[in-house]
Amino acid sequence: MKSLISTQELRQLRSRQAGTQLVDVRTASEYATGHVPGAMNVPLEQIEGRLDDIQKDSPVVLICQGGARAHMAAAFLKSSRDVTVLDGGTDAWERFGFPMVRNLTTRHGLEQQVRLAAGSMVLIGAVLALTVNTHWAYLSADIGRAYRHLSHGLIALPDAVEPSAYEQYFRNRP
Repeated sequence: MKSLISTQELRQLRSRQAGTQLVDVRTASEYATGHVPGAMNVPLEQIEGRLDDIQKDSPVVLICQGGARAHMAAAFLKSSRDVTVLDGGTDAWERFGFPMVRNLTTRHGLEQQVRLAAGSMVLIGAVLALTVNTHWAYLSADIGRAYRHLSHGLIALPDAVEPSAYEQYFRNRP
């Protein structure tokens, strides 16, 4: 099998060849919001521990939202399995109007929860800085700094536990 497959090719392949396994490597909450019919969910971070769930004898098509995580999973699996990545992922599948399976009672994904919490804390810090004390601006600045580092994968554990500027200010107060 080639390394990329288009949505149209996958749809034709599924009608011709029943043995192809579809593996969605997104998180469980992303999978629940909409996935290709017949796809099994094996989140990327669980691939190594769930190798027995992924077929060895027949082709495997890896799916994610846009293709990046599926390519990472393919790089890990290519030495032991016949893997292909759905070009464009579920975004492309849905864009072509192909059916999606959806769970209507889904929770927000972890990334959405972190963004909501961080955004709320930044807003609270800004409001308190304007109304109570300007030092509350440190809260917003620290949340922004931490989120920027986390989103780029630059934060290391020692940096994550170092006291924030807000904590340092109040510890060193006369």
